[in-house]
Amino acid sequence: MSPERTNIGMPYPPVRSGPTTSSPTVGVNNAGRVGWRAAAGASRALVPGRLRILAYHGVPDASRFAVQVAHLVGSYNVVVGSDVASALRGEGRLPKRAVWITFDDGRPDVVAHGQEVLDQAGVRATLFVCPDPTENRTPLWFDAVRKAGPIDLDDRAVAGDEAVRAMKKVPDSRRRQALERLPAAAAHQPTASIEDLERWAGAGHEIGNHSWDHPCLDQCPPQEQARQVRLADGWLQARFPGPRLWAYPNGDWGEGAERALRELGYEVGLLFDHRLASVRQHPLRLSRLRVDAGAPLDRFRAIVSGAHPLAYEVVRRLRRSE
Repeated sequence: MSPERTNIGMPYPPVRSGPTTSSPTVGVNNAGRVGWRAAAGASRALVPGRLRILAYHGVPDASRFAVQVAHLVGSYNVVVGSDVASALRGEGRLPKRAVWITFDDGRPDVVAHGQEVLDQAGVRATLFVCPDPTENRTPLWFDAVRKAGPIDLDDRAVAGDEAVRAMKKVPDSRRRQALERLPAAAAHQPTASIEDLERWAGAGHEIGNHSWDHPCLDQCPPQEQARQVRLADGWLQARFPGPRLWAYPNGDWGEGAERALRELGYEVGLLFDHRLASVRQHPLRLSRLRVDAGAPLDRFRAIVSGAHPLAYEVVRRLRRSE
């Protein structure tokens, strides 16, 4: 059975359900700060054995990120992907209140702003990258779409986030055809450079596979899913050999991708579903918590503890039953 679809888009705020007309987190977001603090403390105490895998994107605000990292260091035990892989193999156990810090999309500000914070705190993290935009110094496709202005898709003009959401719902071939028609002026900040990645890896941080060029895997045929995994794996292992770690682009699981991951020896695959993880989960379908490096500490504390994901799940189920 396929995992639940978790396509919420990038880089939307970490607790929104993504491209839907109604958010199941409205009531969750309005909780009082004192209430979140109490709930976070209770949740952290009740589920010490669960693994928290944090899914960040960029680090636009180093000062707020530093506050979050200080909280993690003081309240949790920071691990990395290789530690999780070992635990999944049964070669050792993760500490209680283990937390793994991950970043998707290879944003340059993770290296420019976030790495110094991590290094000063003495903790390591994992950056998931797409080699194609890194190699060619081009923006990720959804960044280019947001910058491009109105584009024609299925005989209608869409722009900005609406265009990104619409393009995520069409077959991959049609999405690529629409991208070819983008104006040359659709430039945006590229992803981290190879030099950035060398700096990141040189400091002891991990680099993982986030596909070749960030397609929507659920809109790709199985052979294209596998090609995305294999191309990126070859590039990464040639330049940054290390543990084989994978994060599904947009959180979209794909059977073809998972088959390729198994064949290549990947031990860890990450979703984007805003849930606590466990070493008892399928190793190539581990849950992650959506977090924002600029979020206030009370909100961040509630998410990492598990209180916010629990409330999110309750509200989501209530909305489904309506």
